[in-house]
Amino acid sequence: MRKCATAAHYVPPTTRGHVSRPESMVVSHAETATANNQFITHPTTDSTLGSGIQRPPGAGGRTGRVTDPTDDSLGLYGHTTGDGADLRLGEVQQRGPRRRKTKGRIVIASLNMRGGNSNAVGDKWIRVNQVLRDSKIAVLALQETHLTNERLEGLNELFKASMVVLSSPDPENPAGARGVSFAVNTRIVAVEDLKLTEVIPGRAAILNFRWTGDRVLRILNVYAPNGAAENRMFWESVSSKLDGVRGRRPELMLGDLNLVESSLDRLPPHGDQADAVETLGRLVGRLGMEDGWRRNNPNTATGSQSRIDRIYVTEELMRRAEDWNMEGPGFPTDHRMVSVSLANYKAPSTGKGRWAFPQILLTDGEFVKTMRKMGLELQSDLENLGDRTDERNPQRLYQEFKTSLRLEARSRAKRLIPKIERHIAALEHDISVLLEGEDPNRHEVAILQDRLMKLEVKRFERKRRAVATKDWLKGESVSRYWTKLNALQLPRKRKTHVLKLLRRDGEDGEEAL
Repeated sequence: MRKCATAAHYVPPTTRGHVSRPESMVVSHAETATANNQFITHPTTDSTLGSGIQRPPGAGGRTGRVTDPTDDSLGLYGHTTGDGADLRLGEVQQRGPRRRKTKGRIVIASLNMRGGNSNAVGDKWIRVNQVLRDSKIAVLALQETHLTNERLEGLNELFKASMVVLSSPDPENPAGARGVSFAVNTRIVAVEDLKLTEVIPGRAAILNFRWTGDRVLRILNVYAPNGAAENRMFWESVSSKLDGVRGRRPELMLGDLNLVESSLDRLPPHGDQADAVETLGRLVGRLGMEDGWRRNNPNTATGSQSRIDRIYVTEELMRRAEDWNMEGPGFPTDHRMVSVSLANYKAPSTGKGRWAFPQILLTDGEFVKTMRKMGLELQSDLENLGDRTDERNPQRLYQEFKTSLRLEARSRAKRLIPKIERHIAALEHDISVLLEGEDPNRHEVAILQDRLMKLEVKRFERKRRAVATKDWLKGESVSRYWTKLNALQLPRKRKTHVLKLLRRDGEDGEEAL
């Protein structure tokens, strides 16, 4: 009898209750708190200090440390067993307040992080948390995470206010090789229904999560071997293992594939071993998927030595996908982060929005003087207007004032863009120009790419320093920042007496306005 891939459900710390599982798998879990040992975790998303600043109730100072992770069951944090069991965790006896809803438009991304550093938490994981926050990524698929069960629990304890990590470690060497994980942004995604299914431990795993309404999204995260023969066998194994996975097929496949399908994806251009490429092609065709970035950029060279990090989506999702990007994550790694924006078919259609003043202009002295001068001129023109005509009246003067002010604001905003942003844009343009030539010089492209990566890391570190400075300045003074940092995240209550909730036909248990 074939064993199915193993699966586990993530249980948020606030909803741990009755757990239904076989008696042979019962794991004791006790959490006691008294007036002397209770700690409150404030939901900060500070990228430097992490998301788990611990303070005893009533204490005004910051302790600067994080308590050790509680001795929870390994399954509570996305660990999957190897005995073929399907663990359904987190089934609470009584329904609590309304759950957080996942946003209608979300960003899915993938990155090979080349390990998580050797210290207790890992400096890279602090940066991953910042990437999720700054780029508003809902789910980040990670490869080469090198996570042990102990480190996984520590990460979920530290970042529980902002990020949840579910992992499939390598069974032979979890701390030093392979490993695929999902970093889920809890600011965007509802974590109650997260489910991780292992396909190949340490190499491939599927994440299920509820999108909006009754839509469940299934994402396959893969980390393929380097060798051509091993790569071909890997895709054959994934195809075979997917037959044993219960439920629908995955709608996205992303990760480090360690081979390319198009010669344009390598510099200099050349193809990979035909057997491995054909095996991958059969799997992609069977799943009804396509390389989204290549479909939207059929003749574009990537400028990388090899575009081995890719995202495949089904035809149904392809119609709702936008913003196919490849960019540096902001910390040292020889891989680019690939991402795509997806819109739920039930989400309302929204436009591009309207232009607004950049916030930096409101504190720019030169622009404030220009704005004041233009406002005084408008006031003078209105006072000396005289008789109203179709060509000259208060409405036309005000319209001319707004148009002129908008032009001045845009011109000034361009000059205020940080120099590092202009340098990054210039390097990206130079790389694009080189690649458009008939015979691009790979050495020149490599030099420009190295400069680009260093600038992206520098920009990322500058943001981290800005956040740390703000916390040092305002973290201990009564201010809006301090109040928001220390506010408890209370669940929203249902307001059935205010809003009349209607049910659509055929949607059991789903509510819609």
